[in-house]
Amino acid sequence: MKKAGNAAATAFGLVLITTFFAVNMTGAFFTDSEKLQNNFTVGCNRTVIEEEFPPPDPIDPNEPADVSKSASVKNQMAVTCYVRMAVVFESDGTGEGFSITGIDTEHWANGKDGYYYYLEPLESGAVTTPLFSGIHYSGEGAENGMGSVENVICYEESVQAEHQGIPFENYQEAWDFYDGKTEREVFSGET
Repeated sequence: MKKAGNAAATAFGLVLITTFFAVNMTGAFFTDSEKLQNNFTVGCNRTVIEEEFPPPDPIDPNEPADVSKSASVKNQMAVTCYVRMAVVFESDGTGEGFSITGIDTEHWANGKDGYYYYLEPLESGAVTTPLFSGIHYSGEGAENGMGSVENVICYEESVQAEHQGIPFENYQEAWDFYDGKTEREVFSGET
């Protein structure tokens, strides 16, 4: 009787081992895995102002004067982008009597919102044409309390020239999208 019990235990053990291997082999048959590492970088835009500003002679606050100065924007990254620039005059006084001259209206558009918009997308490494070529002082600063320090602040911003791989048609569409004024529809099949 003891032999029959050992034989049953051995048979049960073999069935258990066979079942274990069968389940694992079946699981291995129905599963497969492979590891693939994708390397990518997130596109970013970085633009900087480049200017030419030879040191001017001191300005007489009672006389009109013209000063040579120009400002452009350079795209330093690999992402094509649209740029805009604002020019602000700041002083200890009112800052009145100053304006930019020689504005490039062929390549820049006055957005009537304080910014000038470069009309074409700026490729990697490219530089815009100068927005302006000089600064004019009307000679009215003394009457209006012109301060002793006058700063010309050029401020620029950039946005990517495409969204989800679809290029914007022009600078207005790009800026409206990034300023939140419009939405871009994502078509089926896009991710």
